[in-house]
Amino acid sequence: MTTTTTSQRSAAVGELVTAERLVAGQCVYTRPLARSGMDWCEVRGSKRGRDNIRLALTRRDGKRFLLAVRPEVVFRTLDGRPVPTVVEADLANARLASGYPATRFRVRPSAGEVSVTWTDGPSVATVLASLATAGVAHPYCRRDVSGAMRATAVVRQAREGSLADHDRHQRLLEDLEAFTADERRLGIQLHRFADSDDRLTLAAKMREYGLLLADTAGVACPEPIRVCCHCHRPPQFTVRRLWHTDSTLSCAACLPRTGREDTRSCASDGLTDQHQEGGGALSNHPAGPDSVVRPIGHPVIEALAE
Repeated sequence: MTTTTTSQRSAAVGELVTAERLVAGQCVYTRPLARSGMDWCEVRGSKRGRDNIRLALTRRDGKRFLLAVRPEVVFRTLDGRPVPTVVEADLANARLASGYPATRFRVRPSAGEVSVTWTDGPSVATVLASLATAGVAHPYCRRDVSGAMRATAVVRQAREGSLADHDRHQRLLEDLEAFTADERRLGIQLHRFADSDDRLTLAAKMREYGLLLADTAGVACPEPIRVCCHCHRPPQFTVRRLWHTDSTLSCAACLPRTGREDTRSCASDGLTDQHQEGGGALSNHPAGPDSVVRPIGHPVIEALAE
C-alpha cells in the first residue's frame, strides 16, 4: 500500500475531489463515525489498498476514525477548517437584514452549512451572491413563491400573449422585481378570484376575465406588450404565413427560426410556389433561403414601423 504525502498538489477551496486525490490537511464533507448528519472532517492521511482508499479522518470534536471508500468517490473539500455555522448564520442574518429589509428570511445553522428560506423577494442567485460577499461559505437557499406572485406572472403572460407557455411562466418567476405595481395589484385580484395557486387554474380564470380584470382592481387596463414569439424580447419584424391574415412577432435573432417554421407550415398546407396565383417565386429572404414571397408584392416578413 502507498501513502499520500502533503507534497501533492492541494485542491482549491470548495472543489469536488476524488478520494485518491485527497491530501492531509484538507477537510471533507462526509458523515462522521457514529453521527447521523453530515459534517466537515479533517483528513490526516490516506492509504491505497487493492480496491479502496482508507481515509484517516478527524471529527469536529477531535474523535479519530477510518473511512474506506472506492478511489472514484467524490468529496466536497475545503482547505482548512470551515467557519462554525453559527458564526456564518449571524453573518447571513446581518447581511440579509441590511440588504433586503422588506423580505423576511429564516436563517438556520445546520451541519456544515447555513439554511436560508424566504417567500417572494429577491431571486436565489441574488441572495447567494450577497451571502458570498459576506463570507458565508456554504449557504443553502430556497425561495417559495406565493400564489399572488404566480398570478402576477400570469397577468404578464396575458399582456404578452403567452398564457400557454409554461417555460415562460417559470422564467418570469425568477425575477419578481420586474413586475410593475399595476401588475401586482392585478395579480392579487386574480388570485382572489381563482382562489388557487395552480398555474392552469389562474390561466383559465385570466382567459375568462381578460385584461378587463383591471376594472375590478381599480387600475387602468394595461396595454398588451409586443414581444418576440420565441425569446420574448422586443420584436423588429412581423412574420405572416402565406395566404393567412394572422401574423407573429419576431426579433432579429429569432427571425431565421421563425421563417423556417412558417415556410414548413406553408408546405404542409400544399401552398408551394407552383400553387400560387401568378406563378409565385422563391427568394433569399432574411427568414432563410426557402422563404416564400407573395406574388402580389407583399412579403411574408415585414419590418415593424419605428
